[in-house]
Amino acid sequence: MFQDSCFKCYDIPMISLQKKNAWHAVSEQDLCEQFEVDPQTGLGKEEAEKRKEQLGENRISGGEEFHLVRIILHQFANPLIIILIIAGVISFLLDERTDALVIMLTVLVNTVVGVIQEGKASRAFAKLQELVIRRAVVLRDGQEQEVFSTEIVPGEICVLRAGDYIAADARVLDARNLRVNESALTGEWVEVDKKAETLPEHKRLTDRTNMVWAGTLVEDGWARVLVVNTANYTEFGKVSVMVGRTRKIRTPLQRNMASLARIISILVLATVGIIFALGVWRGESATHMFLTSVAIAVAAVPEGLPVAVTVILALGMERILKNGGLVKKLTAAETLGSTNIILTDKTGTLTQARMQVSHVVTGSQLFGEPSDVLTQEAHASAALTIGISTSDAFIENPHAELDDWVLRGTPTDRALLMAGIQAGIQPERVFRENPRIDFLPFEAERRFAASLHRTKKGTLLRISGAPEVLLKNATRVYVSGRSITLTKQRQDVLQKIYEDLTKGGNRVLATAYRLETAEKIPVADGIDFFGKLV
Repeated sequence: MFQDSCFKCYDIPMISLQKKNAWHAVSEQDLCEQFEVDPQTGLGKEEAEKRKEQLGENRISGGEEFHLVRIILHQFANPLIIILIIAGVISFLLDERTDALVIMLTVLVNTVVGVIQEGKASRAFAKLQELVIRRAVVLRDGQEQEVFSTEIVPGEICVLRAGDYIAADARVLDARNLRVNESALTGEWVEVDKKAETLPEHKRLTDRTNMVWAGTLVEDGWARVLVVNTANYTEFGKVSVMVGRTRKIRTPLQRNMASLARIISILVLATVGIIFALGVWRGESATHMFLTSVAIAVAAVPEGLPVAVTVILALGMERILKNGGLVKKLTAAETLGSTNIILTDKTGTLTQARMQVSHVVTGSQLFGEPSDVLTQEAHASAALTIGISTSDAFIENPHAELDDWVLRGTPTDRALLMAGIQAGIQPERVFRENPRIDFLPFEAERRFAASLHRTKKGTLLRISGAPEVLLKNATRVYVSGRSITLTKQRQDVLQKIYEDLTKGGNRVLATAYRLETAEKIPVADGIDFFGKLV
């Protein structure tokens, strides 16, 4: 049924296949038959090359591409520059070579400054695009191979692991604990669980849990997927193309310059007409008056204004660059200065699409940043230790510099791990001194995570989760270095603290513990409430 060296002379147009958008509702067998691929062996090398030749690279091309000629032509879009060029040509025809030379030098300086600045930005953007060309693992001829993401074609079988950026829209064929961060596409930071199943056709894009999308990130798990759309046919590509086709509105500066050019043109033409008419009426030669009128018109054109504006915008562009910004066009510098309201997505734009612990709340004190929690402050440090113990996150490259660390796991687990490290706690020491013997990861139904550790006196159950759940199951609370009975009054105080924190837009995680003798995690009741991580 499957062929890996021939695509039946492309009797199924791949482009028409890519235009479909209901792959989530197609069975796995039908899907593989339509793309002529064996899910166990993937495409053959020759077949992949044929499809790449037919469809092109897996590269989104919806954005505006800058070339030197286009950048140069863009400098002449200014109406004042057009007026200067006309004035220069007229001066040359009237044998006013000096005036013509000065005007043309002005135009040249304006063009050179603009080309240098916009060309520099264009090259910087091009380099950034080269940096984001990632690699992907594909299945070809039954073997896993690493290829550039641009080489992926429809029908490709890709293997996804934690930390992989997804290079194309694909249908999940097999998955184990696959969680994907789709914030780049949807703006939602909460990870999405993906499964290998067939869904009803009416499912919205955000509810298609058997699909993964180009530009998103695998946070956890493993999967084998079949690529259905590449390049501009991906959902990310469609957005890029749509943005690229958006009607461009002139900036306030461009509108003002156009208005000034119109006013100058009208005034110059009116003045020239009046001077010419008066001269002829007084008996002057028509030829002489024409030359005089043209000379006045040329002199009236403010040839220094375009250069002055370009230089000012270039300086603004440089200032933005020094502050970490990068703009493609000179006029963007002026546009930013004229902006009153900015409409922007929050996740990944105003924020880093990353959770972090901002406060540690104990029974008697509130601490600020985790780095402010000294390891000798036993209670706060122990609360963070519980957070690390109940986290399933890990550092992929622990030997790298701190700023280069790559953390894997759920957003909450990563935040707990990093908070502990910032407070001076060594995760490897935590698990070395008290080895983990059982673990329950956080689940929405359970609303807490639990980790059982071996100690010298037996076992220790550490728990983190929703404050209302842990408070409900707690019988004691840890305050000022000792465990005391959790009375109704104390429970109300803790509940009030929790409500005040959540009103501030914070997500609150409670911690608790219980001494045990069991080797498996028991029912989480009768626990000691320990503190909160905000």
